[in-house]
Formats: sequence, structure tokens, C-alpha cells
Amino acid sequence: MGNYLRIYEKGDNKADEKEVTLNLHTPKKLPAVLRGDPLRLEQILINLGDNAIKLTDSGGVVVMSIKILRQNDSEMHIHFCVEDTGIEISDEDREKSLKSGMNDFIAKPFHPEGLFRTMEKWITPVRPCMIDQTLSQENESNQTDAFPELTGIDTSIGLYNTKNRIPLYYRLLRMFRDNQKDFETSFRIAQSEADPKKAERVVHTLKGLAGTIGALKLHEAAKELEMGCRDNVVDIETRLEKVISELELVLSGLNTIESYCSENDVPATCDIDKTKITKLMHELYDYLSDYDTSAKKVIHSLLPLMKQTEHAEAFEEIANAVEMLDLELAKEKMEKFDNPFWTIS
Repeated sequence: MGNYLRIYEKGDNKADEKEVTLNLHTPKKLPAVLRGDPLRLEQILINLGDNAIKLTDSGGVVVMSIKILRQNDSEMHIHFCVEDTGIEISDEDREKSLKSGMNDFIAKPFHPEGLFRTMEKWITPVRPCMIDQTLSQENESNQTDAFPELTGIDTSIGLYNTKNRIPLYYRLLRMFRDNQKDFETSFRIAQSEADPKKAERVVHTLKGLAGTIGALKLHEAAKELEMGCRDNVVDIETRLEKVISELELVLSGLNTIESYCSENDVPATCDIDKTKITKLMHELYDYLSDYDTSAKKVIHSLLPLMKQTEHAEAFEEIANAVEMLDLELAKEKMEKFDNPFWTIS
């Protein structure tokens, strides 16, 4: 345990330099001393932690957690996990990775087809097969037809990136709107700071999120601005104006989604499955109590159910905390969550 705390302290210093929150979650029943390979484990966790902090922008969160999988009188199987709210690897880091010996890379957001195509370049399957896209294309068409048009956003791409999960896509759109509406101010502040990479990271975040939600023109404009920051070009202001113009278009469209959400998120006629909600609530609280990031999976199951209730808005605060990997905050909010489905026993 002492080795693990030393790893955390080393990472915490680096996280402070980037204004990244580093959270350490350990189960209460973890013994103070365990026998294993501390040197190798420390090396692996330091590398994972350093990479997570490096790829997480200011204001983001990195979580180092331990989960006890199973144990008996003589052995304990432990799962170490490092998770972050960072974004995709930069072009510069991709080049470094390839030069260091990596064969290839896959950009975020991940798509099964892209993953398989990349693997096909390096692996010869024993029995080649074709990916059947008929059903997914049909589902995508149905979901896209039911989704409102948003200025500056290709919603078919956003739905594809979220695997046609409409509630998840709405959450991403709302989070994008709320977190990026002050982009220009954040960028100007970053420009004035001593760290020359700060402004580049601010744009990098915008670029990745824009691509995820399907704001393609904004994504391209942000990409040009990011490259300009990296190369220290003279036309930064021109590139910034383009980004701001495209961002204003996207935000104008996102300001209309609340009315559509209230009309379409909740099915007109359906019985609320209170038993299922209660069961999932207990699972969620157990995961949060153990600082287990599996809570994210439960959140994805609970969100559409809670949308059918009058407690949807309050529950979304819990969901957003889990999405940002702030499990302690999510647990606090859940303990204060006034609802008829679940209470702390």
C-alpha cells in the first residue's frame, strides 16, 4: 500500500502543475501489506498515470482506483485502474508513437469498422469475414429520422458516434453547450499564461468534442487553430475568428434542444419500472461506495428509466458527476437524492 501511495504522490505533483484533479480510490477492506511484485506494478501504474495526466486538459479528472475482485484466506485478486477524461492523442504524439515502434493508431471516437480495418492491415485472419452493416444502417436511419435538425451539426454522425443512444447523445450535446459556450474567454486566458501549450490544449478539447457530436466545420476550424498554436503562426486571430463563427452557429442550434428533449425524451405511454430502478439504484450506490468506475455502466441503464420520472433533472447531476469520474461527488449527491425509489439502508 505504501508503494501505491508513493505513486499517487508523484502523480499528484504532476497533476497540480496542469491543474488536473487526481483522485485516489481504495476499498476500505484493503490490507496494509500485500506480497507481489511492487517494482513492476509501480512502473506500470506510473506510466499509466503519467499518460492519463498528459492527455487530460486543465480542469479534467484522473482517477486511480483499486477494486478487490475476489479473495480467500491466502490470496487476493486486485484490479488496478487508471481512468481519465482526456481526449484523443495529438498528431505529434502519434508520430512519436509510430517512430518508437508502434505499428498503427486508432483515433477517437472508436468505431468497430475502423478498428477492424486497421487490424486488417497488420493481421491476416484464418477465416476472413465481412461486417454486416445492414441492420446498423437501418437502425441509424430510423434514429436519424426521429432526431431534430441542428444548425452546424450532422446529427447522423453524432448518433453513429454514440451508437444511436439518443439519451446519451442529448447529454453530450448539452454538456458541449454548457462547457464550450465560454471558449473564447478560456482561449484568451490560456494565451496570456506562461505555458505555451495551454491555448493549444484548450482548442484540442474543442476539436475532439466537436468531432464527437458531429460539428464537422467547427472540428476542421478548430484543427486549423490548433495547428496554428503549435506552429506559432501569424494568423492566429483569423483562425480564431473562424472557430468562433462556427461555434456560434453550433451553439445557436443547441439552444433549441431543451424543448425537443422535454417532448421526446420520455415515452408518451409507459409504466415506470420501479423495481428495476430500485435494483439499479442499489447497484449504483454500491459501485460508488467502492469507487468502482463500473458505475458508468449502471448510469447508462438508469438514465432512460429516470427520464420517465419527475426526478430526471436531479438524477442527471449524479450522472454528470459519474461521467466526469468524480465518484465521490456522485456518491454525495446520491445520498442527498430525494426520490421514492431508493433510500440509504
